[in-house]
Amino acid sequence: MAYRGEDLDLRTPHTRGSPPVDTTGNGLRRSDYLDPGRPILVDEIVLAVCNYAHEVATAHRSAEVRLDHLVYALTRIEGSIPVLEDRGARVSALRNEASSLAAAVPQSVGILSPRKSDDLESVLRYASDLAQRRSHAAATVEDLLIALVDLTPDHPAIVVLRRHMQRRLGDTGYVPVR
Repeated sequence: MAYRGEDLDLRTPHTRGSPPVDTTGNGLRRSDYLDPGRPILVDEIVLAVCNYAHEVATAHRSAEVRLDHLVYALTRIEGSIPVLEDRGARVSALRNEASSLAAAVPQSVGILSPRKSDDLESVLRYASDLAQRRSHAAATVEDLLIALVDLTPDHPAIVVLRRHMQRRLGDTGYVPVR
């Protein structure tokens, strides 16, 4: 499966041409997650979430795939729901609020395929960087949640996400990169 948008290079560990995993133990430089030329390594669940977010943005005729689309997609993809529930999220309530946010932006005329928002790309790159630093693996839903809260804590969709989660995201046994 590939990302449905044309402006993000999302790859899974099983994608041909996935970026090599750093085996030197040095990890990635802090600025690597911002490198627009570098593919973003995600697991299959995160890829499915991103594709669903793209579908929602397309259905809403949005000019961009935004974080509110991503948060809503987290509540719809079967593999991400248990992660939200493990964090104490009330998924159906979160889904309802995230859906309202995603639909609140006016529709764009003539949009055939939404482009990525800068926030979306930054969050995905940051999540991938977290995963590489922690376990030399692809970004998971947990990494994505941490990246959302670390990079965009005041975004309306993230405020809603945090309100619905009872356990802090830092309770994972590792400290997010700051």
